[in-house]
Amino acid sequence: MPQGELSRHLFHWKNFKLEPLSWKRRLSIALDVGRGMEYFHSLAPQSFMHRDLKSSYILLSYDFRAKVSDFGPVKLIPDGGKSIM
Repeated sequence: MPQGELSRHLFHWKNFKLEPLSWKRRLSIALDVGRGMEYFHSLAPQSFMHRDLKSSYILLSYDFRAKVSDFGPVKLIPDGGKSIM
């Protein structure tokens, strides 16, 4: 993804000579992540639990649309199970 990891923009923006994220952009990213996790946990044909969501696993597109990545530690949620730990 062109803008890289969210962690770069939150914690290392000075090192990469980036502009700090505006609050409007942060809110948009948070909404994208929330929608992605909602789909992943309850709307997809089979529900999964990510288990290791963090800013370095959120990738940003050229227009700062957020995508959740690194599904290595996912756990399948049985039908009718809870997706929140």
